[in-house]
Amino acid sequence: MGTSSLYKGPKSAVLLPSDFTEDEENSGIGDLSTEEIPDLESYKDEEQDKDEEQGNSEESKFATTTYFHSAKRNFTSSFGESTSKVKTAISGYVKALGGHKQATQQSKTARKVTGGMFYLLSGSPETVKKKFEEAGIPVDGRPVKDVLSDICLHLAPAPNSLEDALVMDSLMDAMSELAETLDVTEDILEVINKEFLQQFLSVFVKAYIFNKIIRDCSYGVLKKCESAKEIRDGEKQIKDIVDAIVDYVLPKCMVEGTTPEEISKAVDGMYDACYQEAERIK
Repeated sequence: MGTSSLYKGPKSAVLLPSDFTEDEENSGIGDLSTEEIPDLESYKDEEQDKDEEQGNSEESKFATTTYFHSAKRNFTSSFGESTSKVKTAISGYVKALGGHKQATQQSKTARKVTGGMFYLLSGSPETVKKKFEEAGIPVDGRPVKDVLSDICLHLAPAPNSLEDALVMDSLMDAMSELAETLDVTEDILEVINKEFLQQFLSVFVKAYIFNKIIRDCSYGVLKKCESAKEIRDGEKQIKDIVDAIVDYVLPKCMVEGTTPEEISKAVDGMYDACYQEAERIK
């Protein structure tokens, strides 16, 4: 999982690398032409308005930053505690993002990838094969896992930002999870059906929301936990909550028969519903 932050969040790292063992020590963890000036009085009024707007903007930014720091502290203190405390911390985190609407808006890249995934993998085998050909993804005589890898590369965003990297990591997480359940001898066009599409969508959305929470709020957790087991147990608790939300919401929004013209609206509604559930969870 990559790391960044919103509103001056943590600037580093995943909680645990995939090859971490209990014997390893946690060293290194811690601590934007001049113009002719108009009438002077008018100019003064405009400058005053700008100052007031800037002041209001700075106050808003300060309030939001403070709220986000508070949400991260609550997240840290709840990590590994009772499920109700963890749910409250997740709810506070979504509110600190600006609520479910702002959280959805910030997921622009993830929503684009989700829509691309739904479009590429939906339809009859003949339709899906044609889409693969148009995307330059060969399927005949190739292992399922190789085709899946090409699908992910086709869907992956260009790495232009930390958010893009987060989406890329989540896409790879989803592919890895799916690959473990597939028979490599199967024909990819027999594997890809409506159940597979729902599963791929589900594991990606779950990975994205979970990875984003960990990326934005993990710093204090590293200082709090004394063992790898504590971190893994705490992560699982969060993941179980996120999984339950996505499992509840996604099947209601991403349904068979959604037309290409309806995909964007369906995806936006699904992310908004997930974050809305997370915001009001208790």
